[in-house]
Amino acid sequence: MSTTVSLTGQLNLIDSTTGAQAFVKQFANLLFVGSATEMSQSTLLASGANAISLPVSPVQFLYLKNLHISNTIAVTWTPTGGASAIVGTLEPGGSIIYINQTTGGGITALNLNASGASTGVEFLLVG
Repeated sequence: MSTTVSLTGQLNLIDSTTGAQAFVKQFANLLFVGSATEMSQSTLLASGANAISLPVSPVQFLYLKNLHISNTIAVTWTPTGGASAIVGTLEPGGSIIYINQTTGGGITALNLNASGASTGVEFLLVG
C-alpha cells in the first residue's frame, strides 16, 4: 500500500519598492509517495516536551501547524544519521512543511515542546 502527498499551487512575492521584480514560484512535481502515514487535525499537547510517534522511520514528508491562539511550540527533530536539534519555534498560527525525496533521508525522531497546556497542533507525517 502506498500514500501519495503532493503540494500544488504557487508562491508570490510582491515588493512595493520601485523597480523590484515580483517573484513567482510554481509548485509542480512536489510529490512524495510513502508507505505509512500519521495525521491529526487537532492534537492537544501537554506543557513541555511531547514525543510524537512516527509512522515509519524516516519520515520524509512533514507538515505541522500550531493551532493555539497564544502558546508557542518549539520543534525538535533528529535527521537521519544526525543529532537532535531545535529547528524552529512555531508562533500561534505558524507552520512548517518539510519534504525530503531522497531515499534514506528524513526525520527519525520528532519532539514538540509546547509553552503551555492544551496547545493544539495539526500534523501530517508520511514516510
